[in-house]
Amino acid sequence: MSKRSRNYDNYQDRPAKREATRRDDDNFKTLDEVFDHQNLMFIYDLFKKDLINSVDYPIATGKESNVFLCTTSDGEKVVLKVFRTATATFDAYLPYLEGDMRFERIKPDRRGIIYAWCLKEFKNLQRLKEAKIRAPVPMAFHKNMLIMSEITFDGKPAPMLKRVELSPEDLKEVWKEVLGFMVKMYKKAELVHADLSEYNILISNDGPVMIDLGQAVLKTHPMADQYLKRDAENMVRYFNNGGLDLTVEGVMKKVVGKAAN
Repeated sequence: MSKRSRNYDNYQDRPAKREATRRDDDNFKTLDEVFDHQNLMFIYDLFKKDLINSVDYPIATGKESNVFLCTTSDGEKVVLKVFRTATATFDAYLPYLEGDMRFERIKPDRRGIIYAWCLKEFKNLQRLKEAKIRAPVPMAFHKNMLIMSEITFDGKPAPMLKRVELSPEDLKEVWKEVLGFMVKMYKKAELVHADLSEYNILISNDGPVMIDLGQAVLKTHPMADQYLKRDAENMVRYFNNGGLDLTVEGVMKKVVGKAAN
């Protein structure tokens, strides 16, 4: 993508006033859970370890976690992801943990599973960093808390791909990079994202960024092929709606060298 298009001159934030209001309401509803006594103690641990110096404000609320912008004692902006322990549907995590040799000895209770999930995202992000795939840089983890680098667009938290409108040229370039990430994830990091969609890709000034890697599985996982096909289906649906002409079979062949079953 050219330097000019990297600035996304045609980038537009989709109108989302009603959606923003709903997200604000959701933030307030979940703050009591996020800042319960135990999580406050864990955050205190992060302060004592000098990993963060302040929790500034929330930047995202998801089904499984809340994300906050924080500042370190050096003035650096970092992201704190807090996985919910009280209301998380932790049974949904099990298919992505079972069959992963890295997590064969986790405690089979709610907190044990969620702590393993946090560690799993940290380890997966490390693999992406080693494979030179654009993603948040993992910095530290503690229990159900993960600290990562901040991803920005023009100095603000980077928006999800779902929230932006791109010119046809930029859309093609974004897809080219996303496909490259999928190939490198599979062949170099030996991972399948397993939940890839327009909600789990951010748009930064540097280009697309892969996020939410907790569910990513090793390509040796018994469900890896099915998860990869689902990722391909999601990408084909989204980018074809934007005017491209992709096929699931073509994407699968690019990633693994064979068509989908």
